[in-house]
This record gives sequence, C-alpha cells and structure tokens, in this order.
Amino acid sequence: MHTIPVVVTADFTGEQNGDVITNLSFQNFTYNGNVLHTGRAMAFPGSQNAAPVISFSGYSNDFYVHGAGGPEYPYSGSFFSYTFLDIPVQPPPQIGMEMFVPTIEPLYSYTPEDQEINYSWRVSAVPEPASYGMLLLGAALVGVTARRRKA
Repeated sequence: MHTIPVVVTADFTGEQNGDVITNLSFQNFTYNGNVLHTGRAMAFPGSQNAAPVISFSGYSNDFYVHGAGGPEYPYSGSFFSYTFLDIPVQPPPQIGMEMFVPTIEPLYSYTPEDQEINYSWRVSAVPEPASYGMLLLGAALVGVTARRRKA
C-alpha cells in the first residue's frame, strides 16, 4: 500500500481551444515512477461529453484512462478526473485513482473523499519541434538583417 503523496505523470497531445485541450492522446503515464502502459482515453463514464478533455486550469477536466504495468510490475490502474461543469454545484471537481495488484488487496485507492487532501494539478504546454525550428530560423533572419544594416 502506497501512502500520500502519490505522483502520477503523463504526456499527452491534443488541440488547445482556450483553456481546454481536446483530441487527447496519452503517452508515458507513470505511477510513482513506474510505467503504466495505457489504453485509450475516454470521457469519464456518466459524463455528457463525447470525448475526453483536459484544461490548463483543472476546472474543465473529463477523462478516464486505464492501463497496466509490465511483467516486472504486475498491477493495473485507472486514473480519472472530472468536473461535470454542466451541473451547477455538485459534485465538485474531483480526481481519482485506483491501483490494483492481481489476486491481492488493492495496492492503492484514491477516492473522491481523499482527493482534496493533497491534490495539485499542473498542465504545461510544450512547443512542437517545428516551433523550435521556426524560432531558430527567425533568430537567424534577425541576425542577418542586423548584420546587413551595420555594413
């Protein structure tokens, strides 16, 4: 049984529309540093959304991802976050996690009642490699232009 804090990280790609990121594809999920090979992400069961979404603020989340560890880590887990913004007050934004080892008691279960104790949400935008190329090209163009003006 793991104790709080539990660190879950993931990389994902998607399309940014203001605060919300749609067309999600998750990769590199880790649970306390152990890789979780994930399946397809989907909208949280019971929500009114047709597809999973994530927000930079954490106030428009709706996703559910399930996966399993490799042979050296025989566990499976589900990670989810939902806000149900279409319902005015209840339930409040929640995040959850359940980890299980086959034929053994739950390894870790993080329930909505626990979620407010040590919950933090951080989403960082990372530029695509093409953006770096354009940045370098722009810097080189500025340098050439400045050099010509001096000459």
